[in-house]
Amino acid sequence: MKKIILTILLSLNISCMNLDFFLSPLYKLSEEKREAKIESLYNSLSEKYYILLEDEIKEKDRLALEERFQKLSDEIEKVKNNTVSMKYLDFMSDKHREFLNKYSREVNLKLQYLKDLK
Repeated sequence: MKKIILTILLSLNISCMNLDFFLSPLYKLSEEKREAKIESLYNSLSEKYYILLEDEIKEKDRLALEERFQKLSDEIEKVKNNTVSMKYLDFMSDKHREFLNKYSREVNLKLQYLKDLK
């Protein structure tokens, strides 16, 4: 009986965790998949950003959102500057570089605004 309860508790705990370590980093994805992932992450964070600005800003929520924007910004910069192993990053098309620059500017703009809200 104890084993069953322990198993249930462990499975509940695991299902509630944020399993980011199972997701591939941006530099391991192809250009198309990378663009789709950046767009979805950015759109998700933007929604949370605008929801945060609607009401009184709670420092805990602002800080959590700032950290997530910072993480996205860092990953985009890694890809832009080829600071990861060349094994993953091949030649980058001009269109993809423009895409990365665009989202880098947008993410950094919102990140700076979140920092200014401190």
